[in-house]
Amino acid sequence: MNRNEAYPMSDVRSLQLHAGWASVELLSGDVPELQLIVSGTDADVDDLKVTAAEGRISIEQPTYGLNPRLNTARWMQIIVRVPAFWKGEIVACTTTGQLNARGLSGSDVRLETVSGPIRAENLESITLMLQTVSGAVRGELLYSEQASVHSVSGDAELNDCAFRRASVNTVSGDVLMALNAPLEALSGNSVAGAIRLYAPMSAADVVLKSATGRLRTSGISLTEGAPSIRVTSVSGALELNNNQTA
Repeated sequence: MNRNEAYPMSDVRSLQLHAGWASVELLSGDVPELQLIVSGTDADVDDLKVTAAEGRISIEQPTYGLNPRLNTARWMQIIVRVPAFWKGEIVACTTTGQLNARGLSGSDVRLETVSGPIRAENLESITLMLQTVSGAVRGELLYSEQASVHSVSGDAELNDCAFRRASVNTVSGDVLMALNAPLEALSGNSVAGAIRLYAPMSAADVVLKSATGRLRTSGISLTEGAPSIRVTSVSGALELNNNQTA
């Protein structure tokens, strides 16, 4: 079954999407209205709830969708095409399904997953949050004034990005940021996960508070008054490299 719907965006300030096991793709396009394209089994497509009120469009897969019916094949794909001129808040969350986001430009963008993978490409925003429990996060060409990465055990790898300020919080997942421009400040907290920064910077003002984690640098001198890097960890390492690629 296919479901195609369109919604005007002139008065919309926030787009919210919450899915369980469905595969989700968010993208920007030369379209006058938000386009929603859903494919899947009849019952699941019918159950997808969409509301548009008070400046918000909400797309939600029912909670029971997290527990597939026994002996029943289930699949669903949700595609949301956002007008290129729209610059509001975007929040997209999945549990086990794959979440892809590309070409979006918004004021605040938040992508979250529990165990499903996140793939983000060519995004621009004032604030950007990428959050995972155990799912892998991959990003490329991400541009934001303030970027945040939160992970429990999932690894995050961001390449060819530019952030003015960034924060990292991880338990055991490794986080790598490869930037194409210097950043002003990085703050981080880790238990055992490594935090790796690759950026075209010659100096940084670094403080690492750790029980057993080590600081490793390559091509970046430790200088007071330089861009600030503050990291607290138990055993997680902090690595700094002035190359733009890992």
